[in-house]
Amino acid sequence: MTYSPFDKPIHDLLGKDLDKLRNIPEGWHVEYKSQTVTVKDFAKSLSAFANQYGGWLFVGIEEAADGTRVAGVFPGIPSPEVPAVETALRNASKDCVHPNVFYEHTVLAGPVPEVDLPSGHAVIVVAVPMGVDTPYVHSDGRIYRRVSDSSAPVPEKDKHVLDALWRRGETSHKRLRKLATHVPTVSKGESKNPFLHLFISDDPLEQSGKRHPSDWKVAMKVMKGDPIPFDNIYPRSGGFVARQAKANAHNLRLFTWEFYREGHSFITVPMAFFDFQGRPAALKHWLSGYEQADSFLSVLADAGVTTGRILDLNFLLFIVGGTVVRHRSLLREDGVVGPFYAKVQLENVWRCIPFLDLPSFVDQLKEDGVPIVQESVVLCPPGDDLESFQVLAPADAESSSTLELFASDGVILSIDIFLALGVSPTTLADGAMKMGFTADRAKAAQLHRNNPRRLTNG
Repeated sequence: MTYSPFDKPIHDLLGKDLDKLRNIPEGWHVEYKSQTVTVKDFAKSLSAFANQYGGWLFVGIEEAADGTRVAGVFPGIPSPEVPAVETALRNASKDCVHPNVFYEHTVLAGPVPEVDLPSGHAVIVVAVPMGVDTPYVHSDGRIYRRVSDSSAPVPEKDKHVLDALWRRGETSHKRLRKLATHVPTVSKGESKNPFLHLFISDDPLEQSGKRHPSDWKVAMKVMKGDPIPFDNIYPRSGGFVARQAKANAHNLRLFTWEFYREGHSFITVPMAFFDFQGRPAALKHWLSGYEQADSFLSVLADAGVTTGRILDLNFLLFIVGGTVVRHRSLLREDGVVGPFYAKVQLENVWRCIPFLDLPSFVDQLKEDGVPIVQESVVLCPPGDDLESFQVLAPADAESSSTLELFASDGVILSIDIFLALGVSPTTLADGAMKMGFTADRAKAAQLHRNNPRRLTNG
């Protein structure tokens, strides 16, 4: 918030803090409403604040009768009406403004003797930060702004102001695209290796202005926990970095988690691959431990495929699901439950051939041929604007277990990745019940590759 009449966050407000409003006139940053209004009127106020400098809306406060426009009387609204007002605010942002307006609110219930707010009544305080996804357009087709001491938002008609609003919104989206789809710097030896990059955020356009984590020690405990522990964690400007460095070369782009204090996570996962190059015996060794290895090799031979890089996707569901659950856990410590926005970027996957240890995948290859990725960089889902991000539902603390979130989030994101790499919907549907077991075989295969007699994997 660029302005606040209080010296504390909105969710720390007490009823007695309302007394400060006796010296705060309605104007650029403040609006008083003595009673609830229509959803469309709420939408005008929310969008006007967001399009301008942000501001505070108070429902249940009357202006002073002396014309100073400061808060004068605090009748509140009847407590039974509070849920309906909260619903009206939510619907105003969701249904009557595009894009949605971010806001926070709290309910201050009476009795509050400092302002004569009676028992059984409440004042609803709504804080709207200056919007970053401008312009916010009302459902009536107009763009509203707060202007000076006007008690009502004014439709904007000045082309220069409208152009400035468009530029402000475009700047925010450009920042998101750069953050979510950037390609990390790697060593020369890794420059052609395939990577999976996953971006997750509950506030992708940074509208709330909040900073995380609030407790460094708690965050470090979360990062070191199962099912995907990180052993190398250190702060950096604007957040922290976590890596799986144990028993690995520290100078490589390992499984790396970059956390930004705005609540963003950018995770890099090196993808297991084998450069085939006409070496079936070496590939057979690399696939040891998989039930469908021989069938897969037979299909490659029948199709005359002798070159290409084989991508092992059997650990994908586990990694993706576990990563999203870890991000949820980090933000849950600060009271954030979602929704979360996610985008996957696959790097250096040109001419890669997928491998899944499922009978249905082998059947796909026999029926339709061997898929070979045709692009080096692939976005999942396609597109880099916010509307193209995958949206993961908020977690219900009472009914959403870690296992449920692990499964649902992992499946939602992994389906897009599998499809992008050439795995058909039929394969995924027919192999759904067996997909969860491929990770165990992937672990066994990885141990086999790491033994002293392993063969080079490109």
